[in-house]
Amino acid sequence: MHPGLEWLQRLPEGRAWLERLPRLLAECRERWSLDLEEPFEYANASRAVPAGDAVLKIQFPDRESEQEAEALRVWDGDGAVRLLAYDGERPEAVVGRAGVRSRSDRSRRRARP
Repeated sequence: MHPGLEWLQRLPEGRAWLERLPRLLAECRERWSLDLEEPFEYANASRAVPAGDAVLKIQFPDRESEQEAEALRVWDGDGAVRLLAYDGERPEAVVGRAGVRSRSDRSRRRARP
């Protein structure tokens, strides 16, 4: 068990989410054809797993994170990681890895006044 997620064991819905987590990871890996690496160790309300230049983020569903994917979509990488994939029905998202910029990102930044 990741130390940052241990607090979820105190909540019935947290325990249920932790039990589903391995299945959610497998479903997301298959849905988005991800080559998952070792999870980041610092998350405390989600499981964040690098996959090349992307990160699969499986968020524990709570009110605070309900609009996170939509906010990332609107920001479109400007001041936040870029949302790469999200189906809107589930609390999983694929985001760009922080600090990794695509060629189009670099061109867009140079083109700004």
